[in-house]
Amino acid sequence: MKIEKLVKIMSALANDTRLRIFGLFLKREMCVCEVEAALGIEQSRISHALRILREAGLLDVKKEGKWKIYSVNRDVMERGFMKNLSKEIELPKKDLEGLDRCIREGVRESCK
Repeated sequence: MKIEKLVKIMSALANDTRLRIFGLFLKREMCVCEVEAALGIEQSRISHALRILREAGLLDVKKEGKWKIYSVNRDVMERGFMKNLSKEIELPKKDLEGLDRCIREGVRESCK
């Protein structure tokens, strides 16, 4: 991996909010309202974090109806460095509980 790309990835993940958001995407694809519900972070901060993660090449986005669905960029994740790093990311218990609640309550379907 080129140094410039590695610096961009490491810079994107060198923030606790972005790292927590990225950790959620390691679990499943999500829309912004699901991340908001799971982490209890305001939408503007999430959108800013998602932009940085996308610019670093860590996330992909697809349009699904009225939602933009974000997911981990599998091409980047197949590289040794990222594959190993992803195994080391341990989300706080409250984030995992928020994710479970988000799934249980069907947040995406209730977002307007």
